[in-house]
Amino acid sequence: MRQKYIVWIIIGILIFGVTPGQYSMAAATTDPLQGSDLTVAVDTQDIDVEDPDLSEKYFVVQYEDGTIETRGLEEYASIQSAEEPENTATLEEQMELYEDMPSVEIVEPIQMRYIDDQTESYAYNDPYFSDGSLWGIEQVRADDLGDWEYASPLSNVVIAVVDTGMDMDHEDLAGALTDVTVDGQTVHGFNAITESYNPQDDHGHGTHVAGTIAATGDNNLGVVGVASGVKILPVKVMNSNGDGTTEDVAEGIRWAADHGADVINLSIGSTDASDIEESAVDYAYGKGVVVVAASGNDSNNWTSGAADLYDSGQAIANAPVNYPAAYDNALAVGAVGQYGGSVFLSDFSNSGPETDVVAPGEAINSTTSSGGYGLESGTSMASPHVA
Repeated sequence: MRQKYIVWIIIGILIFGVTPGQYSMAAATTDPLQGSDLTVAVDTQDIDVEDPDLSEKYFVVQYEDGTIETRGLEEYASIQSAEEPENTATLEEQMELYEDMPSVEIVEPIQMRYIDDQTESYAYNDPYFSDGSLWGIEQVRADDLGDWEYASPLSNVVIAVVDTGMDMDHEDLAGALTDVTVDGQTVHGFNAITESYNPQDDHGHGTHVAGTIAATGDNNLGVVGVASGVKILPVKVMNSNGDGTTEDVAEGIRWAADHGADVINLSIGSTDASDIEESAVDYAYGKGVVVVAASGNDSNNWTSGAADLYDSGQAIANAPVNYPAAYDNALAVGAVGQYGGSVFLSDFSNSGPETDVVAPGEAINSTTSSGGYGLESGTSMASPHVA
């Protein structure tokens, strides 16, 4: 028996690397870091979004459960460690540590996203439907449905505006807010930047987008939305300057998909793809949510915007479709404008094989912050005509 016992000990050492009385911690540790983790979790509110070296200082991690966090080297974090790290490391080395963790799905440098508006002209305060200034509604023939009597069936449709938020007190939008129950409380939206349920717009872009979709019709106020009667779920992912990170955008998309959105409008974008952002778009798509996104405003399609060059094909400097619009499971929307009674591709509108549809995007009249109305142009204004 003693010989058999010794044999089993030898087998145990050779196979498992342990002896009686010892045990391995490998099974108890889900994500062992094979090195020194010199990063800390970073609140995106504390990041200087104007920093041109942002992607060299921070990276974003997505875990298997869908949780997303931004991490940065301790020397760049807003909350410094009590002691300076003894060792230094590059961001790439720290990212590799997280890539080796079993519970991590995606690791990538942080990226920025920007709102896709082109210009803002002037603001005013009187009804506009009757004077023909809502040409986008006429162009997509939303008014053919007649006096917005179709609104009632749409009251069960929820469109999430993932943007700069929404003016929650605008009287032309008050009836469009949806109710969402979260942890026993009723909320009207989400703020991914502050991790709160206050999506108040401090920029104005999201309010304009929301009004284009759902401003109340037949109320003798200002404008009317293309789909007046639907409910809006505002999700704030962009700051007061119109900038935002891919972490916040991805979190906002997932939150909207989990809280009743039937459609998500993304009038935001940039030139670089993000696996974490695309994963969020795919997640929403997998839940049956239609994701609509602006194609971007980086082009100069026609010399001096001259529409008469359209037929001659003298296009110049056309830029490709931005992300998130270019992802497979997003509907990419370009912009058109009116010139001399005809409709042409907007001078600024990005286009390419990813473009799915174009819609009115120039001189679009809609709601603005502080209860006003105003004209804006951009693929940001085209996207909500489709959403």
